[in-house]
Amino acid sequence: MAEGRNIYAEDIVRNNQGELGLVLEDGEETTDDSSDSENEAPLKKGQILVCWYPSGNEEIVSVYEVLSTQSSTCINIKSYILV
Repeated sequence: MAEGRNIYAEDIVRNNQGELGLVLEDGEETTDDSSDSENEAPLKKGQILVCWYPSGNEEIVSVYEVLSTQSSTCINIKSYILV
């Protein structure tokens, strides 16, 4: 869980432009060995790695920059994205 917010990996979030994203990792779950490449810095507490829909761009953002989305509409979108 990301510090200060109830945002977990695999949650759907929305940014201030209204874009939806899937949380891939949060700072609480990240370990020093979890980076895929040596160029990636590990996430800090309060940060999450989000994959934005539909672009597929991955971005590290603060949990305070996004809203957790917990509605049936977004659950349907999540199912659609993962299919």
